[in-house]
Amino acid sequence: MDSDVVDLTSSEENTNKLRQLLSTPPTPLLKRKQQQQQQEEEQQHQQQPQQSTSSLANTKLKYVRLSEDGYPPTHCSPFAAGFDLRSGQTVVFEL
Repeated sequence: MDSDVVDLTSSEENTNKLRQLLSTPPTPLLKRKQQQQQQEEEQQHQQQPQQSTSSLANTKLKYVRLSEDGYPPTHCSPFAAGFDLRSGQTVVFEL
């Protein structure tokens, strides 16, 4: 597993809490806090000088594994635009 990926489902107790939180719609207060946080992040981003290197190099990705078959997201290339995801199930698409 990559060092820049953090598994929040490391214990059964955390897994159950996270699943419950994910299935509960956010409250109006939480929505306002999220909007404020997003606005603050946008303001900070606008104030920072633009960097030519990938900003994912120092990014920690928090994720929830919803099944035991799931794989953690991986950052396969230093120049990638994001994390790579893959399924824990084999699926065949026929055209």
